[in-house]
Amino acid sequence: MNTDDYWEANDCLDRKQEALDVITFLQSMHGQGFSSGDHQQSKKHFTLNVTAEWGAGKTFFLKGLLHDLKKLGHTVVYFDAWKNDLSNDPIASFIAQISDGLLKQLPPRSKYKSSLKKSAISLLKATAKVVASAAVKKTTGYAISELTAESDIKIDKEKCGETTSKYIEKIIDEHLKQPKAIEAFKKSIGSISSDLFNDPARKAPIFIIIDELDRCRPTYAVQLLENVKHIFETNGIYIIFGTHKDELMHTIRKVYGQGFNAEKYLRRFFDMQFALMVPHKTLCSNLFDGKDAPFLKTNIVKPNQTDLTHTIMSNNI
Repeated sequence: MNTDDYWEANDCLDRKQEALDVITFLQSMHGQGFSSGDHQQSKKHFTLNVTAEWGAGKTFFLKGLLHDLKKLGHTVVYFDAWKNDLSNDPIASFIAQISDGLLKQLPPRSKYKSSLKKSAISLLKATAKVVASAAVKKTTGYAISELTAESDIKIDKEKCGETTSKYIEKIIDEHLKQPKAIEAFKKSIGSISSDLFNDPARKAPIFIIIDELDRCRPTYAVQLLENVKHIFETNGIYIIFGTHKDELMHTIRKVYGQGFNAEKYLRRFFDMQFALMVPHKTLCSNLFDGKDAPFLKTNIVKPNQTDLTHTIMSNNI
């Protein structure tokens, strides 16, 4: 595997070999279809959680994966969840950035550009309206799900006002359209992924890298995690999260309660986990002028090649 000097100039924590191990593992997960085009034998979709403590080089590692996967001919989109944490609608910013990233990497005359753009706009429109459901409940006293066309509940126009009533009805209409919009978007991305098997210049699967989820506001992190699972669990899409697992579980408990089983909850979203090795003390002593890095004061390990059979654990996060 030939990569340029991304690692040579900056790999102070010796992460290059771990990145190569992860890529090799993902190749094996995708089966023969990863390189030969025999996608009938490939793993259709997959989610990996790359975990390490804060300051252990996750972002550098994930950007190295981004670099190497692109060099190998894959379509790869990177999303920094923390930078987008200011948004009140996490899934809208995510859909917008992922769609834009995919569009930029499609061939100029790709027949899928139009359908992807159209389906993304429809999904963003439906999602934006559904975000307003909290305001609907505050105004009417009912949740969106209770105000569908099949419901006997009617909107009180005298109480809400004519303009507000029409707005609420429009939100309800978009709420009913959302499942179709999601399916159209998934179909569009799936078509792009399937077409990669017929393009010798590009390789399947498509990779989406999501970094810094554990640093986000609890509600933002949970909403993004759950929506990504729902919308992007699509054939030909491999998602790589970068998290501090313990901090992410702490975040989840802030939403669902301290007694909530956050570890079991995360198994719904991550197929497997890859734990970055704790850097050897000698490596970091050079970086910190002879002083130990804070996260090296405990759990020091000797440097050795990453053993994927131990560090990647199926449903054992």
